[in-house]
Amino acid sequence: MIGGGTGIGEQGFGGEVREALRQRSDFLVEQGLAERRGQHVILARNLLATLREREVAGAAQKIVAETGLTHRPVAGGEHVSGIYRR
Repeated sequence: MIGGGTGIGEQGFGGEVREALRQRSDFLVEQGLAERRGQHVILARNLLATLREREVAGAAQKIVAETGLTHRPVAGGEHVSGIYRR
């Protein structure tokens, strides 16, 4: 996505790469993780932190659904103790 796919051919493998980049850009825009400005796609600030938070939240919800336990999020640097068994 960086560089906009310049230097990639229009047919064959290059065309497939260009299409994959377009689909990835569309997905990021739909998810609110990027925005289009003309022909450019601008990634959201703190994109990696946002993706990490979404992944942790999804994993937490899965564990809640499987165990019935309450999810209690902690901030960075907080101490957590206990035993987690499956």
